[in-house]
Amino acid sequence: MANRILLESGTNEVEIIEFLVGGQGFGVNVAKVREIVPYNPAAITAVPEAYPSVLGMFILRDSTIPLIDLRQHLEVALDPHKGDSPQVVMVCEFNEMVNGFLVDGVNQIHRCSWDAISPISTYISQYRPSVTSSIKIDDRNILLIDLEHIIADIYPETRMVYHEEEDPQHAPDIEHRHEEREQIKVILAEDSPIVRASVKKVLTQTGYTDLEMFDNGQDAYDRVVEKNDEAKRA
Repeated sequence: MANRILLESGTNEVEIIEFLVGGQGFGVNVAKVREIVPYNPAAITAVPEAYPSVLGMFILRDSTIPLIDLRQHLEVALDPHKGDSPQVVMVCEFNEMVNGFLVDGVNQIHRCSWDAISPISTYISQYRPSVTSSIKIDDRNILLIDLEHIIADIYPETRMVYHEEEDPQHAPDIEHRHEEREQIKVILAEDSPIVRASVKKVLTQTGYTDLEMFDNGQDAYDRVVEKNDEAKRA
């Protein structure tokens, strides 16, 4: 699906796929969604001692994929007006991982400006870290989900970890590399807060201390242009 969705360069736009969990609309960057398939409970194989929201595994074109119940993971109540509408599975791919997310339906794809996306307040985000921001479309608030955070909850080993070389004989080389890296300016854009934090930790540990982090590509691009202009005036 994502391969068929193209955005013109420089438009400062992102495409969000809206899906339903309970009666609430949620969204995620369409680039992370590989396809949407029907949910067949009989095709799910339960996994012993799995995380509570992991329903099990299913096979999709010879690949075994974990299935995560987003309603259970987000602790969202079942919509009493949903009726017998069939659930569907969003097959998502990011960070070299493929996972299925069980949702109550998929609405549509919205093209919107990054400027239209509002961060969740600090008060709310401390209780719902999986929800990072929201966007208002047709008088409805769509909550944007950080799927990376959900996967890190379920599989803590997927969190990015870096261990510096501990061999004493390499210490001078490491110190020299760090001194060189401290002189390099790094500007990074990533919409997932947990990925941003992980990347920042890794970069800092490897010596890249002059960092600026942004939650969208437009702000990062504007900063690059600003830095280039500063360099030309210097």
